[in-house]
Amino acid sequence: MKGVLWLFVIIVFAVIKVVSGACRDHRSCEVCVQQDALLQGSCRWCHRSKQCHSTGSLFNACKRSENVVRGGDCDVTLSEYKPDLSLKMLLLSAAAYDESNTGRCLDNSLGESQFKDIQVFTRACGSGLSHRCSAFVARSDVEKVIAIAFRGTSSFQQIWEQFIGGLLKNKVKFLPDQSGSVQQYWLHAYQNLWRCMRAKVVSLRAAYPDYRVWVTGHSLGGAMASLASTQIVNDGVAPKGLVVSYTFGMPRVGDYEYALTHDRMVNDTWRVVQSGDPIPHFPTIFFNNQFFGPYHHGIEVYYPSGASSASSSHRECHGKPNNEDIGCSGGDGPALSISAHRNYFSIPVGSFWKQGCLKRARRDVGTINGTFQFLPDACSRYSFKPHANASQIVGSGSETPRPSVGVMVMSVVTLRVLWWCCV
Repeated sequence: MKGVLWLFVIIVFAVIKVVSGACRDHRSCEVCVQQDALLQGSCRWCHRSKQCHSTGSLFNACKRSENVVRGGDCDVTLSEYKPDLSLKMLLLSAAAYDESNTGRCLDNSLGESQFKDIQVFTRACGSGLSHRCSAFVARSDVEKVIAIAFRGTSSFQQIWEQFIGGLLKNKVKFLPDQSGSVQQYWLHAYQNLWRCMRAKVVSLRAAYPDYRVWVTGHSLGGAMASLASTQIVNDGVAPKGLVVSYTFGMPRVGDYEYALTHDRMVNDTWRVVQSGDPIPHFPTIFFNNQFFGPYHHGIEVYYPSGASSASSSHRECHGKPNNEDIGCSGGDGPALSISAHRNYFSIPVGSFWKQGCLKRARRDVGTINGTFQFLPDACSRYSFKPHANASQIVGSGSETPRPSVGVMVMSVVTLRVLWWCCV
């Protein structure tokens, strides 16, 4: 019996060697990605080891998002998490919460980057007027980037709809020509905003084709940034090698197939998570499963002792299961704190605007521009000039009906109970 077992093991390893060898014999990326491996589909190139591998190879040193499967991606370099860039991305995410004074916020927090050509977009994205989604697009000739930042959740009612939608509503397909489904609320919010923003992003790409595209967001904004970066590459708005995505405290956006799609589309993508933040654990799963339920895309950057600064102790999480690494935030116990979600790198992300986006401000500076008007059922767009407030609004539309007062009160009360005792 033992002899039969050993013979079976030898045959299995021989088959694996033959199958893997069909790809490993190829010595260049361009040749590798054009080949098919026996029983294993197409070959893929790993820049890290400079070798060709079959799908699912045990000897592949690259993470999934680093594998090259198309000839046009052979010139894409390996991605690297950069703490200094992570801080800049977080400050952009914080500026997205300051829709009335985005220009001032960027001047104060990222003055050296000299962001200009700033346009803010807002749009109704839920069942009530408090469900406002917002993002901005800006350009920096110093950084040579086009920045896209999405604002996170701004009201308890909005949190409530996300909470219920994440638990009760079926996920929906994201891209017609790609596999993967995503949470309905985040997709609806993103699509409403992207229709407003797309023309601006496309025009900047045409004018500055060599600039990188930074896509970022905190919380709900992180979910929309994930969708945006995926679609930007998929639609050919920008090539894979120029798109960089950093998100902070991002919830699970879609299923396992969407995670695969995002990782394949966006090479330089990082989910920053600090210990104790409950939002990356939502929508909740009872165990990591690749066949159903919500699933994170990679790659997580985990700050196990809290992220007091971008240079605090952290690690990249490449363990198994894929992306849902139980050795990182997936291993966080029940001691979760909403404060850990609100504050990253010692910056109160959602309320940083209240202190004028100044790290050392000792008091609220308030809103210095009272002209911002939200148009509920239309694209509201503001332009900012350097060192100035909003100067222009474009858009029109009818008002979205308000829910009844009773429904609003019940939503807020129920959400507060769920939020503070259960999350």
